[in-house]
Amino acid sequence: MLEQLKENIAESARNYAEEEALRKAMFEETETQLNASIDALKARKMSLEDHIEEMKQCVLEEQLVMSQAEQKVNRNTGLLNTSTSMCQSFLDEFNTATESRDDELELLATVR
Repeated sequence: MLEQLKENIAESARNYAEEEALRKAMFEETETQLNASIDALKARKMSLEDHIEEMKQCVLEEQLVMSQAEQKVNRNTGLLNTSTSMCQSFLDEFNTATESRDDELELLATVR
């Protein structure tokens, strides 16, 4: 009976050792996979952080371009308003000169 108990204990110890070895191998495989995933995620994070920095620089450049475009629109609008005013002044002056010339011609026609 003592021999049987010893055999049972030895068998249980072997079974536990085999199961522990199997579980240890599974743990190590899972650990390797998880570490590889972590490394890949860290690399992806760095890549995305670099991309974010590039996009921030792009946004700054686009804001500068937008600001310059707004300044150009304002300048061109001022030039357009000035040109329109000048054209109206020239037209008014032309109309006044035409009226004066017509009055002169009418006066000459009356005098003759």
